[in-house]
Amino acid sequence: MEANIQKIQMKAFYYNINIDWVSERNGILSNPELINKMEVSFPNKKTGIWTPEHLLIAAVNSCFMITFLSLAKKLGLEFLKYNCSAKGKIEKMGGKYLITEIELGPVVTIKKTADKKKSEEILQNSLAFCLISNSLKSKVSLVKTVNIFKNNSSDNKKENKVKWKQN
Repeated sequence: MEANIQKIQMKAFYYNINIDWVSERNGILSNPELINKMEVSFPNKKTGIWTPEHLLIAAVNSCFMITFLSLAKKLGLEFLKYNCSAKGKIEKMGGKYLITEIELGPVVTIKKTADKKKSEEILQNSLAFCLISNSLKSKVSLVKTVNIFKNNSSDNKKENKVKWKQN
């Protein structure tokens, strides 16, 4: 019985992030397994440097995209384009600042009208299965758009069709 329990338990994964103070309110993020480092700062529009608020919202947005790509591949959805905006709302509640809401605005372009419902369902499920958004107490919402590509014979642009290869 114990062997069966071990089979269904998920592995634990650990991510190590280091930060070194550089000057004033700036630091450098690093990870022992990654080459790139990232400068972070106190929220200040003049510096042009990523802040913890940017990184949190970017983590939700990138996790959502990766979840979408995984589900699209698994369910055989062919799409031509994907992009997603994200905006976060910061409010002071109970004397503390919180990111209370994050709104994701994914836009998916498909070729077949028949795939519209499937695309919308995959987008909704991407939110439901997104590890990062599931880990937050902030409300995460979707304003999703699915566009259907209209082929114009006078348009000489190449399509960026994504067709998943079966492994």
